[in-house]
Amino acid sequence: MSPLKPEECLHFFSEVLSILHSTHEPERVLSLIVDRIVRMYGCQTCAVIIINPETEYLQISTNHNLSHRYVKDFRRSLGTGAIAKTLSTGKPILIADGEREPELAGEIRLEYPFRSAVCLQISAELRTLGYLYADSRESHAFTQNDMRILQSFADLISIALNKSYL
Repeated sequence: MSPLKPEECLHFFSEVLSILHSTHEPERVLSLIVDRIVRMYGCQTCAVIIINPETEYLQISTNHNLSHRYVKDFRRSLGTGAIAKTLSTGKPILIADGEREPELAGEIRLEYPFRSAVCLQISAELRTLGYLYADSRESHAFTQNDMRILQSFADLISIALNKSYL
C-alpha cells in the first residue's frame, strides 16, 4: 500500500469535522469515519463497537464489510482479555501479523480472518464508550504512525457519541 499523504489525511479530518460541527446525528459521522479509514488503509473490515449503556454489552454501531446477520447477532460482554484491557486502560492493540499471534488474533477477530488489525479505545470525559476496530488481509498494514491517525479518528468518534448523549 502506498504511504498516506498528509494532505489526504487533512482533507479527511476536515470533512469529518465539518459534518461533526453541523449535525447531532452520530451515525452520519461514524459512517463517514469508517468510510475514510477504509479508503485510507484499504481495510477488509472496519467497525465502531460501542458499549450499550443499557445492557453493558458491546455492540457494533457502524461497520464496513460485516454481514447484517453477524452485526445483528454480535453481543459480547466486556469480560476479560485483550479487548477488556484496551477498554479499561486505553492501551491499543496492534497485530502486525495475525499468523504470528494467532491467540490474540482469534480473540479480537470479528467475522473474517485477517493478517493485521488494530483496536483503539473510544472514550470521552474519562468514560469508555467502546473501541474502533480495523483489519486487513495484508500483514503489516498498520504501523505505529498509523495508530496516531486512527486514534485521532477514534477521538472524533468519541466527540460525536458524547455530543449525541448530551
